[in-house]
Amino acid sequence: MTVLAILGLILFVFLAHYLAKLINGYTYKRFRFEFFEIRSAFAIAISYISLYIAYYIFENNTTSSALLNAQVLIGLALFIILIVVIINIKQTTFFIGIFGSLLQLLLYILFTLYVAFIIFSVIGSSASRTPYYYGYNNCY
Repeated sequence: MTVLAILGLILFVFLAHYLAKLINGYTYKRFRFEFFEIRSAFAIAISYISLYIAYYIFENNTTSSALLNAQVLIGLALFIILIVVIINIKQTTFFIGIFGSLLQLLLYILFTLYVAFIIFSVIGSSASRTPYYYGYNNCY
């Protein structure tokens, strides 16, 4: 069952990549605008990470200052998403902008997971590890 889940995830990634290239080709040919680019990917990834941190704060804290911080993070994340949607609508038509924005929000979940994995891998690998010699310091 795990193998099928992994194969399904790989198939989903390739399908998402194909769909993104297809939509970018259409919108670039018609509007000279690409929906799936690195700036919008990072903006939406930052908003998703902010929403996750706010959810974590709401679940684990009861103090009013922590809850206020979570509300500020939610407002910031929604503001970033709103700016991306407005830019998409301005560069294209209303319906294509909404449709492309919804696809961005869906497909950038994978990108956000990838960025979070890379960030946590870098943080985890940068921990200082001192070698232990177990009493062999004064051998010679």
